[in-house]
Amino acid sequence: MIRKIASYGIIILFLFRMLYFGNTAILVNAENQEWIVDKTDPSAFQTIQQAINNESVQTGDLIYVRNGTYIEDVHVNKSVRIIGEDPETTIVEGASGDVFRISVDNVVISNLTIKTDVATTTGIKIEPGSDNNLISYNKITACDIGVDLYLSYGNLLANNTFFGNQLCAVYLTSSTGNVFSNNEIFNNNNGFFVYGSVNNWFEDNNVYSNIGYGIAYVFSSNNIAFGNTLANNSVGMFCSTGSRDNLAYHNNFVNNRESNVDINDPQPNAWNNDFEGNFWSEYNGTDLHS
Repeated sequence: MIRKIASYGIIILFLFRMLYFGNTAILVNAENQEWIVDKTDPSAFQTIQQAINNESVQTGDLIYVRNGTYIEDVHVNKSVRIIGEDPETTIVEGASGDVFRISVDNVVISNLTIKTDVATTTGIKIEPGSDNNLISYNKITACDIGVDLYLSYGNLLANNTFFGNQLCAVYLTSSTGNVFSNNEIFNNNNGFFVYGSVNNWFEDNNVYSNIGYGIAYVFSSNNIAFGNTLANNSVGMFCSTGSRDNLAYHNNFVNNRESNVDINDPQPNAWNNDFEGNFWSEYNGTDLHS
């Protein structure tokens, strides 16, 4: 029941963001079936990939992964929901490549620990043209990149924990209309790295104690960062070449080691929404509307 309530909350948030970005919802109907993955039960599927590949598993079905460690590289080429029993004890570890590779729309991956010890691999790779996916309540660690989105639209990443990833927690390339909400991101090389991407929304994320940037924009425009805490990184927010018309307000910039904000290209970006600004740990003045 707790898992169902949490899922409904995410869907409500997703529908709310649809008003801003025009996302389409992940639809589930009463005819969808539940399939079990359990390596200790001979009557169940032994791997996630085995379940996906089975012709009886159809669009919208639930693949429920029971506790255990599953060592596999999963290609998700059906619009299914993959939900773990417990993110602390339901572990999917990459065998030789990316742990999850999504090549279709409307996939849900939730309630898992996702990790790999293989260099230059990704926890979840959302491939070009794969849109409207939901990634929630996962722990993603020990990857090169936690979640990699390329030419992808309308995805929601919410309530995930990213730590110990070598390049960054989340990497966006040429992607638009994605929502990142309530994620915990710490002890990675970088938090969010946003390249050539527009109209994405970063809300209520806690991004702290990363080696490099909390949020980095490169050739990226019209993104919104609202209500985030960016603390104890080298740089809280970085705006580089060709990044303009990004909006940041109601964020907490706290004790980032080199600077709270680093702008190396004098393009226009906004640090308030015409009324409300941000909290800056090194600022001793008084804002107009504080």
